[in-house]
Amino acid sequence: DFAQRLSFPGAEDFLRGVHAGGYLSETWQIAQSLDIADPVKANEQLRHELEKGATAISFDAPCLSLQDADDIVALFQNVCLLKAPLNVYAGPSALPFLGLLKARINKLGINEYNYQGCVGADPIGEYARHGKLDASLDCYYQQMGAALRWTGKNMPALKTILIRATVYHNAGANAVQEVAAAMATAIAYLDALTEQGYSVDQVAKSICFRFALGANFFMEIAKLRAARMIWSQIIKAYGGSEDAASIDIAAETSYFTQTVYDPYVNVLRATTQAFSGIVGGVSEMNVRPFDAAIRKSDEHSRRIARNIQIMMQNEFNLTSPVEDIHQTAAEQIVLDSDFEELIKKEQIDHWLSSFFNFFLINPI
Repeated sequence: DFAQRLSFPGAEDFLRGVHAGGYLSETWQIAQSLDIADPVKANEQLRHELEKGATAISFDAPCLSLQDADDIVALFQNVCLLKAPLNVYAGPSALPFLGLLKARINKLGINEYNYQGCVGADPIGEYARHGKLDASLDCYYQQMGAALRWTGKNMPALKTILIRATVYHNAGANAVQEVAAAMATAIAYLDALTEQGYSVDQVAKSICFRFALGANFFMEIAKLRAARMIWSQIIKAYGGSEDAASIDIAAETSYFTQTVYDPYVNVLRATTQAFSGIVGGVSEMNVRPFDAAIRKSDEHSRRIARNIQIMMQNEFNLTSPVEDIHQTAAEQIVLDSDFEELIKKEQIDHWLSSFFNFFLINPI
């Protein structure tokens, strides 16, 4: 009964957030993504971001030239990995980057057991983005299981699955389609890994979601809240614990809505999109530079993007309020007929075959 459910922050279904105190108990991480392929230059960009206010390390590993241990040393040179958690998209498999990360952590003498963050794989998202994979999905599921097993013994606080709903948003998906695709992908991973013998709690706690923040302010708030509620219901349906039902949401401002004709308009769009993400309760956010659609970002555009979040935390006091804004829209997105069909487990069980048969692609 989604429509009649009222809740408090940190309470059942997590509609209004996973922490009872909102951002007063744990503020969102400022995670400005790197966009330079060369590890040495990326290191310079990373250190500058952290010095100027970023609080997390974020990048897509396939976009960086990371071939061996020397490259990972260059990337993290003079970077304290204990002070800033990782949020890394590792590609269709997390194992290669995990190997490089372990080598670096061991060399630094860091206690890897307490290391936090996400080095996540998303083979279905990779297929959706590029239309092909270098190996079968079953092969990537086995690697996903191997990563889960290894981190469970060595880095239990590190997540290894990153579901990128941004792939669907940037292809033109609306809010309902984006959440539906993300949840269906998560269920595919849950099924694949529980079949390998992992518990629902083990799998759920290893998953992080990355959503895009679009132009429809209230609908974006509703989307994030609905995602938390639906994920909670899914985990309960699978027999998972309340702790495992707490979703981890990272977000980034939309690439789809950026204009190439008047890039400075993107500053305004990014600001309102970031605001919706904060009200929606994200745990980590990347604000795209205003010139991301036309060129590699420079220090000017990156400073503006970074400062949007810093000002919201330190000048606008958006870490303080815990409000029940637009709960009606959160309920409406759940009640949408398209989404109701997708949240039925018997429908989602056939997600992959439905996807390959253009179940989602044609509407987008």
